[in-house]
Amino acid sequence: MLSEQRPENPLIPTAQVMWLRKRIQGLRILDIKTDWSNRRLSLGLGLQAADFWMTLDLRAGIGLESQPFRTSIAKALWPSLDEINNNDDVWQSFPHISPLLRKTLAGLPRSAASAVYVELQRPSRPEYFVYGNEQGPMLACPWRIPDRLRQGQKERRVASALEAAAIVGERIFFPAGLQPMDGASVAAQKKRNRLLQRLEADERRMQNYCKLAEQARLLQAELHHLPTRKRLKMVTLNGSDGTPREIALDPRKTVLENMEHWFRLANKGKRGLVHIRTRREIMLSDELSAPFIGLGHPSQEPAASPFAQADNPPKPDLPVHRFLSSDGFIMLRGKNKKANHALLTRLAKPFDYWFHAESGPGAHVIIKRNSPVHAVPEQSMREAAILAGLASHCSDAGKASVICAEVRNVRTIKGSPGQVRVERTLRTLFVDLDREMETRLKMANARNAYAG
Repeated sequence: MLSEQRPENPLIPTAQVMWLRKRIQGLRILDIKTDWSNRRLSLGLGLQAADFWMTLDLRAGIGLESQPFRTSIAKALWPSLDEINNNDDVWQSFPHISPLLRKTLAGLPRSAASAVYVELQRPSRPEYFVYGNEQGPMLACPWRIPDRLRQGQKERRVASALEAAAIVGERIFFPAGLQPMDGASVAAQKKRNRLLQRLEADERRMQNYCKLAEQARLLQAELHHLPTRKRLKMVTLNGSDGTPREIALDPRKTVLENMEHWFRLANKGKRGLVHIRTRREIMLSDELSAPFIGLGHPSQEPAASPFAQADNPPKPDLPVHRFLSSDGFIMLRGKNKKANHALLTRLAKPFDYWFHAESGPGAHVIIKRNSPVHAVPEQSMREAAILAGLASHCSDAGKASVICAEVRNVRTIKGSPGQVRVERTLRTLFVDLDREMETRLKMANARNAYAG
């Protein structure tokens, strides 16, 4: 099928996909060989000439060959009506004579069946048919299916096979409905789907951690007769039903250390599941999905994108000041430790810029960016540094030394909200503190939950 949208790729590609990518990356489709009766398609890939042939076979799967498959179209490509009706195994020699086609021809009078069969063998047809309901799979056909075989499915006539394939394919690849979206919306939706997939993977991992609590308790119940200080590969314990169970241990740890490790992982799993549920609820909420997708969508024109961000700001109930730089970039500054922590863990993307006054306490300031390559002008960088300096231990000094780093290089410290560890800084800015700048840059929408 042809589509204006790309289907969502799996979060983790298969080994075969990775193998194919390495070999065909950068090549173009220069030639096509078809063997439609055997449901095969071969694509010639290369730059000037077809150096490789990628075969798409509905039976054998995908393969990469040095030559295209060989096929010969015999005169007996279409068997006679009598052979179709009298030979139940006709599909083995003629795979395009499908069960549905056989049922269609068998249910029609001889003259009508002959007319349908002759029409089907024409190289081109004026119309095709698509069958289906509001829900469930759809079916495309080059012939009209009789009413008795439709099973209540609605019929739709289209002018080409490509149009029919697109209707069926959209239901498969875009089950939520193919809505017209611009590039920014598509990118935001893809990012949201990737985040949800990661949450599902994290949830399975946390659930596996929680399961370790059971075997940790079994081990704890029988510690009194086990060599707790020895490193073993396996122990046999009595299960809750009295049945002996063999439990594998990490031989690098003692029996006691294994038990303690399992309990720690089980507790981590419980905490993680709570956090994952909260994040999923926020992401699936129409009102609060913006912080995870980003403050606005990526734009084709980076220079104009910050102003697009300002039109649709997020609205979580957090004590955060919002500012708009001279160049149109949204800047967020925390009012307290809780807000500083939320800026890093909930609202900021890894490639956003983080600012903080050097060598002392102060507020965190974030400049929102659309992508890792989205350049921030020097004026906006200095304005963010001034905002950080004004809400810091340097506020009375008139000058401030402010460090800047990407959010990905700033780590929160567990148990100490607002405190962070900076693994790598981008630069240090020395700025004069202009107290009137806060008033000039503060965003005017005071009703917004972000407004100071």
